Amino acid sequence: QYGNKSNEKECVVIIGTAAHEDIQKNTGYSKIKWCVDTVRHVVLTADYYDESGAHFKRLTAVKIEPIDGVHFITQARMSDVRTEHQSDMVFSNLETNQNLSNTLFTERFLRKWPR
Repeated sequence: QYGNKSNEKECVVIIGTAAHEDIQKNTGYSKIKWCVDTVRHVVLTADYYDESGAHFKRLTAVKIEPIDGVHFITQARMSDVRTEHQSDMVFSNLETNQNLSNTLFTERFLRKWPR
């Protein structure tokens, strides 16, 4: 979808649904709806829906900063829409272009990632 707004920024809405029932049961999410800034290519909000399809959490990008020409969320807030509880996250000392091995991003490696 185009033309949606989050904090007065245009965004594209992407909806992700669990590919299998086991994934839904393991994560507790039936779907996630991301609002992605079409200019900076960063998530502005993400709405999480429980197994019954009810909206229960929202992630909001509070602060977005360019680092080496790429925009990153450096402060975010997760809100429980039912209880109104909030948790704030701050990301600092971000580094880019670290010459990571391509083997870190293979499907095989990602599947065995520690859980």
